[in-house]
Amino acid sequence: LRKSPPMVAILSGKRHYSYQLMDKTGEFGLNIPDRSLAAKVIKSGKVSGHDIDDKFAHTGLTKIHAGHIKAPLVQEAVARMECRISQVNDMGGSALVIAQILHSEVRQDCFSDGKWDFSQGLELIHHMGGNQFAVSNTSIQIKEGN
Repeated sequence: LRKSPPMVAILSGKRHYSYQLMDKTGEFGLNIPDRSLAAKVIKSGKVSGHDIDDKFAHTGLTKIHAGHIKAPLVQEAVARMECRISQVNDMGGSALVIAQILHSEVRQDCFSDGKWDFSQGLELIHHMGGNQFAVSNTSIQIKEGN
C-alpha cells in the first residue's frame, strides 16, 4: 500500500512553448525515448510547436491520446507518464516542475520486476546539451551499508 502518490520532477525553460502549455493546463506528458529515437528527439527540440501546426508530423513521431490528461503522448517512446503538476519552483529563466504521475505505461520488453530491463538491448538516452546524449544500457545495484 503506497502512502504517497508517485512523483516526478522536470526542469523547463520558462520561455519554451511547452512550459507555457504546462503552466496553462497544469499537466504534461512525459515520454521516455531510447537510442532509436535520438535523431527525432533532436529534431523535435529544434522547432517550437508554437511555430508549426503539427510537430508530430514534422518529426515523424506518432501522436497518441492520453487517458488522464489532454496532452498527447509519443507512441514510439519506450515509456510514457501522464502527469498533473503539484508544485512549480521558479528558478529564474527556468522552473522546476514537480508533478504527480497519474498513469504510466512501459513497453513490456523494457521493464521487468519493477525496474528497467537492459537484457534485450535497451539503451535509454539522456540529453547532454546540443546534439549530444549519454546512453544507459545497464544498471547496478548497491547493497546497503557499503
